[in-house]
Amino acid sequence: MFSFDTGDGHLVYRDVGAGRPLVLLHGGLLDHGMWDEQMSLLAPDYRVIAPDARGHGGSANASKPFRHTDDLAALLRHLDVGPAILVGLSMGGAIAVDDVEGEAAGARHDVVVGAPRAGVGDRRGRVRGARSARGVGRGDRAQGGHHARLRLPPVRYQEQLFVEVVRRAFAAMADGLAASAGPASGLEALAAMGLRYDASLKDRTLLLLQLQAFAACGDAEVRAAVRESFGRLWQTVSDATGLDAVQAKTFMAYGILLNTNAALATADLDADWASQATTRIHAGLFSHLTIEANQ
Repeated sequence: MFSFDTGDGHLVYRDVGAGRPLVLLHGGLLDHGMWDEQMSLLAPDYRVIAPDARGHGGSANASKPFRHTDDLAALLRHLDVGPAILVGLSMGGAIAVDDVEGEAAGARHDVVVGAPRAGVGDRRGRVRGARSARGVGRGDRAQGGHHARLRLPPVRYQEQLFVEVVRRAFAAMADGLAASAGPASGLEALAAMGLRYDASLKDRTLLLLQLQAFAACGDAEVRAAVRESFGRLWQTVSDATGLDAVQAKTFMAYGILLNTNAALATADLDADWASQATTRIHAGLFSHLTIEANQ
């Protein structure tokens, strides 16, 4: 990891590989870690740069008005990087589009997925949005830069992408819990799954994705996907352990507490409430919980 001072706080970034510069711009509420797998695959052929946007990950918040594109341009000047390929998801895609329109970082190409239009509420934003739409429709741009032409339906595509990511993340979690239980059953299987789940929360991308999924349940399509995924998670716990519903739902409730502790980093706090809220799931935790005792 590297960082540089912008004059209004520091920005953090990764810089690996060699070759043509390729900049990976993460989505909102995430950080450069979402690109870890892609970076290892791209580094043999490109110089891959993945910054944390201001106010995200390890990068500082702003103390005055700013533009992400100006931060990106400052980073590339700091690294003495010429025209770069920009790849962005969601918020990162908006930064990429904004940059190509203004050519702040001298981008030559950009690939965007699920990018909202920045500044849609003002005239400048509407003009830039219209230019972007024409550029994507043509598959190229004047002045040398171009947007990759993605043959995807533009309406609600960002939401559909999010729903698919949520489904896959919950499915991977359910598969991981089932694998951790192995041949065990009952409270022993429950304890093994608890340890696996607690360890999985060290991946903050997965953690934040879960929290975003629950927070987005005001949308009917997202809510349907999360319901289906949570149901599969419940069934996995129930089938693997063979325990009654009271013990299963207590396990799931402790999972929400683990989420909260991980999101708040309570283990790093020197406070009574934080130490009291910190927990680990073990076999004896639920032995006294039965349907008969919890009618």
